[in-house]
Amino acid sequence: MTAKTKASGKTGVGMRIILFIAGIALIALCLRGVALTFFGATATAEIYDVDKKTEYSNSDNKRNISDSKTVIRQSYRFTVDGKEYKGVHQVSKKNKVGGVIREDQKFVEDKMSQKTIKVKYLKFWPGLNSAEEAAKPGLGTVLYGLGGVLGIILLVFAFKPSRKKKAPEAVVPPPQTGGAVCPYCGAPVSGPFCPNCGAKLGE
Repeated sequence: MTAKTKASGKTGVGMRIILFIAGIALIALCLRGVALTFFGATATAEIYDVDKKTEYSNSDNKRNISDSKTVIRQSYRFTVDGKEYKGVHQVSKKNKVGGVIREDQKFVEDKMSQKTIKVKYLKFWPGLNSAEEAAKPGLGTVLYGLGGVLGIILLVFAFKPSRKKKAPEAVVPPPQTGGAVCPYCGAPVSGPFCPNCGAKLGE
């Protein structure tokens, strides 16, 4: 095995590992988005922590930036069969700007004062959960589904056997003799005509 062949083999293994990891990640996202939407059980969770911040469209963090939004992060917990599970729900709303940033006060007050939230979870894996409003069918569900299909395709490529390149057949040169050879096909000759290709010689 040459050094080039070894390097090619290592590259192939590395690519398979990348495809496998990417495939598993996409399938996990599909489970979260699609399975929770259509097969998730519902529970009422307690919101135990709320955090609010303002995000801007760039890293300047200037108060006069026209494109900003208020982001509220709600941490919740719920119980299934006596065991506690936790999750996070994040919501945002674009702010109005007129010299100063103006938040939607009703949106902020409603989310900051919220005590409970409806969540969906998988019965066989309650750790995989989401807020019910985030698990509603929509464009996101379709995208999650497509991501799952892509994940399966990546796994197929990750486990697909590699094709071995066929070694080129060796060309066997005609046997060399001490006599004359045909200038057209290289076969040994002993007369005016080549016994192999029939070419007339000596002209």
